[in-house]
Amino acid sequence: MRIRNKFLIIFISIIFLFSVVFLVFFKIQMNHNSNLQEITLKQFDQSLISALKIKSSLYQKTINDYSLWTDMANYTKAPDERWISENLLLLQKDFKLNLIGIFDKGGKQLFFNSNIGLNSSDELGLKEEFYKRAFRERNFSYFYISESGPVEIWVSTIHNTDDIGKSSEPTGVFIIGKLWDAEFISDINNLVGCEYKLENASSYDASKDENTLTMSFPLRDWNEVVQSYAVFNKNLNFVDTYVLLSRVSYFLFVLLAAVLLAISFWSFHKWFDKPVKLISKSLTDNNMKHISKLKEQKNELGLFANIVDKFYSQKQELEEAHARAEESSMLKTSLIANMSHELRTPMTGIIGFSEMLKDMLQSSEYTEVIQNILDSSRRLMRTLDSILNLSIFESGKMNIKNIKMDIMDAAEEAKSIFKQYADSYKDKNLECKFSNEGNVKVYVNRYLFSEIITNLIDNAFKFTKEGFVSVSVQTVKNKDNKRFAAIIVKDTGIGIAPEHQDMIFHEFRQVSEGYNRTFEGIGLGLSLCKKMAEFMSGKIFIRSELYTGSEFSVIFPLVIENMPISISPEPESEILSTTTEEFLSYRKGDILVVEDNQVNLDLIKVYLNEVCNIDSTRDGFSAIQMASAKKYGAILMDINLGPAMDGLKTAKEIRKIEGYEHIPIIAVTGYATEDDRKRILDEGLDYHIPKPFSKHYLVDTVKKFVYHN
Repeated sequence: MRIRNKFLIIFISIIFLFSVVFLVFFKIQMNHNSNLQEITLKQFDQSLISALKIKSSLYQKTINDYSLWTDMANYTKAPDERWISENLLLLQKDFKLNLIGIFDKGGKQLFFNSNIGLNSSDELGLKEEFYKRAFRERNFSYFYISESGPVEIWVSTIHNTDDIGKSSEPTGVFIIGKLWDAEFISDINNLVGCEYKLENASSYDASKDENTLTMSFPLRDWNEVVQSYAVFNKNLNFVDTYVLLSRVSYFLFVLLAAVLLAISFWSFHKWFDKPVKLISKSLTDNNMKHISKLKEQKNELGLFANIVDKFYSQKQELEEAHARAEESSMLKTSLIANMSHELRTPMTGIIGFSEMLKDMLQSSEYTEVIQNILDSSRRLMRTLDSILNLSIFESGKMNIKNIKMDIMDAAEEAKSIFKQYADSYKDKNLECKFSNEGNVKVYVNRYLFSEIITNLIDNAFKFTKEGFVSVSVQTVKNKDNKRFAAIIVKDTGIGIAPEHQDMIFHEFRQVSEGYNRTFEGIGLGLSLCKKMAEFMSGKIFIRSELYTGSEFSVIFPLVIENMPISISPEPESEILSTTTEEFLSYRKGDILVVEDNQVNLDLIKVYLNEVCNIDSTRDGFSAIQMASAKKYGAILMDINLGPAMDGLKTAKEIRKIEGYEHIPIIAVTGYATEDDRKRILDEGLDYHIPKPFSKHYLVDTVKKFVYHN
């Protein structure tokens, strides 16, 4: 049987038994006292209310009459003590009022007199809200609990005699009060035949005696807060039979309730509480054996137990899947970092020594072969950078900061990149145009900014066979007249059809795809440009016609307009070049190179042989020993030094050596992402050179730190 049906049967049985017992005793009790009690209570209620209304109506009429009195209205404007003595004091005496008071329309007391120990209206606790209520309602009454007892106070606004409807602006407020003294209570008792007592609101017990009729009236202050209760009791003489039957009925009711409660408790424990505890214990202990028998039941709890068991199994599967996902994410992050390092490190030697061979064999028949090696290596590095950048964006690890950059600096960076590509593609005989306008600043990340410009210029030269390629840096306005910094790259290349212009910003998509594609590349350049621009709060736009050319525009919000051009570059990007004559005036500095890859170590030695005296080592421990034995002007530190001590720990130990607190330690590493750079600099190194690097860049950086530190 379903649990729901079991509970339903129990509750129906309880209701039936309760109804039978209740009807039996209710019939007996009703036969003895219902009629008498009803009539007596109704009479008592009506008599008491009538008596109180009679006593109150006299004073209500009095205040209504006197508040419509032109003389009183004039008094609120020009108080006159003689008028008070001739009128209000007589009124108080004639009607045996216990207090009387007049206030102007601002709430100021003009007259107040009391014979119950009140010296001023301030003791009544009247506030600004009291007068607002008086002006709003015109007439109302409330109670004040004095030491002598409750005082009923009637309030009315003051108007001229002819303003019967009190529609005009009141000139003040008039109050009178009557104490519920012995004479007042005696009159009520004589009319109704009851006993009176005053109960404090906080301690009043509203329970009633079965042999007493009780009427309680809440005595509210002007703020409608109950202060006390006026309780009127009237004794009823019930027959002994009624009392006896009442006691018996209560006893039987309690007995019945106890029996029903025991039955309900037993049923609840057996059919609900115990199964739920088993389910809870199973979830707490992560052990479903506690509910093995419960799952066999053919009811809702059995079904619920099976659902819990299934949920537990799914929970375990989700936890395992989550752990695998976290492990996969960590492996992906580690793989990205390792790929960057392991690919950049050998590429440093390939590109570096290829450049050296090209310089050494300029007139040789192998110059073209070496140039092909260089071009292929650089193309491979561009592909590698694109894939790693995309991986970083997709993993959410692009944790970099923008800096305030003068647009003139941006123009110089774009011009430098443009010049490199113009030199590389000079065999095409393209017209190369560059223009800029400056004196404004933008917030960008220099690395991402350089990547965007490089990609756009690379595409322009790659897809243009004749005509021109131009780059301009300028300011533009949108339709809302807001100004932006814009870098515009324009070409007369093959152009892009309108239906393909959206596709080129998707990852791994190109207009020409498949085995017969016309141009090289993996289709990441423009999609990365879009991601990088949006990451820096910028946007990228395209205007293009097929076989006519393309125009790519990248815009960034301006920070400050009309600022003087800064002549001091950012410290991180500042590279000081030195002429041969200047350099010869210096003696060669001593530097220590810590590099575990022999090819890269040989390349660094070749690059810096004419600049510095070089000592080298391939592990961190010997680097610390060499730094302790000799004072170097700078240290070039690889980060990945094998399984022992890495470059960061080595640098920290060298910093502890006396005299090395401020010696430049420069990271030369395959860890080349912006996050890697930030982490390396945060660890205390002074500069970051990513692999692969050019001879010019390495030499100028070392000169800066060794000779201009």
